[in-house]
Amino acid sequence: MLWNPILKKPLVNRPEERVRLRLIDYLIYEAGWPKSRIGLEVLAERGNEDQKGRVDVLCYDRKFNPVLLVECKAENVNLNLDTMIQAGSYNRSVDSDYVMVTNGVNDYIYKTTDPDTEVEELPVSWPEPAETAQTSRFDYWSERGFAGENTSPQLRRFLSEMLHRVFVDEIRDNPGNIVYLQPKVQSPDGSLQHYYRIIQFDDEWKVAMSMVASKHGSTRIVMLFKKNNKNAGLVELNPELHRKKVGPDTTLYLPDKTIPVHLFESITLPLNPRVASGSMDMIEPVIQYLNQQSLTHA
Repeated sequence: MLWNPILKKPLVNRPEERVRLRLIDYLIYEAGWPKSRIGLEVLAERGNEDQKGRVDVLCYDRKFNPVLLVECKAENVNLNLDTMIQAGSYNRSVDSDYVMVTNGVNDYIYKTTDPDTEVEELPVSWPEPAETAQTSRFDYWSERGFAGENTSPQLRRFLSEMLHRVFVDEIRDNPGNIVYLQPKVQSPDGSLQHYYRIIQFDDEWKVAMSMVASKHGSTRIVMLFKKNNKNAGLVELNPELHRKKVGPDTTLYLPDKTIPVHLFESITLPLNPRVASGSMDMIEPVIQYLNQQSLTHA
């Protein structure tokens, strides 16, 4: 389930809803748009048709006049003329100054000169995340489900700095893809569904990397590995267990078995909160460990 901060209720985890929540997240936390002036599922007539529809997102100005109408589609849906016509047909009755269509990957924004006849496409230039949000803050990532609210103070700086490196700094030079994944692994600490960054490590290895809050409020580092396009396993690391020296700190979900291990000790991962670790700091030693395991069991 997904929590909708405007409707204040959980919604079914659907691709289109994830795109809408990402936009709401941007409007509230980065653009500073008040929640009280964001409407969802606003009833609207569809142009001259004898039909009614619902506007995904509608933003209002201080006098509660419509300013921005948004039509959201799933990431795998192409934005074509039919999408534009659908959004435009809603705006004939809403009369918003701007109309936007988005699938979370591509965005198109139009200024309406006349809701019945003319629109002007505007260039889209979103500010860099580092310029619009304090992405080195732990709370920034905790509010978005990447970090657990009960994470110990000793780890918060390390984890937030690492998230900033992986999802903000490194993207400028090595973008990769950021996609929503739903691993089939059933972790006892809760779902691993989240946004992951896809990283092509070398010619053999491809990695999907993220952090996910656990149901207990801790933070897990999660990596899915493919070797030569074949599933090589999922690694779920819990730095909190390593810090407390309580049992195995990592679970390896291999294609044929599940193994609890002390992986942090085995590969000497840097947990110094003063050192900002990046994706390669985590991925390279884990791949070395996985290669050693495959040789050991060959």
